[in-house]
Amino acid sequence: MEPTLRADEYVLVAPGVQPTVGSLALARHPDRPAVSVVKRVIRIETAGWHLASDNPDAGTDSRHWGLVDPTAVVGAVTLCLDRPLASLAPPTSAESGKNRSWVRWLRR
Repeated sequence: MEPTLRADEYVLVAPGVQPTVGSLALARHPDRPAVSVVKRVIRIETAGWHLASDNPDAGTDSRHWGLVDPTAVVGAVTLCLDRPLASLAPPTSAESGKNRSWVRWLRR
């Protein structure tokens, strides 16, 4: 999912929460159900989900798999951390003045 996510980053997932179009989802790989993948939701249909990689040259997605079964979507990615045990403390006043989002200050 680079450039959105790097291989060394961690994600927090809300299981059972349906991701929205444009957001990131955790899903079971259609060809290898024991493998989980993070992909961007580009369209939701009754018959399934269209999931895309943010770096289409580096991986597979619905262009290769077709629709992803709705039961394969585990949940919505709600938070990205660039290291384990990252601080969840609120930003300092200097950081707040820079108008950073709460996700960005977790990634300093």
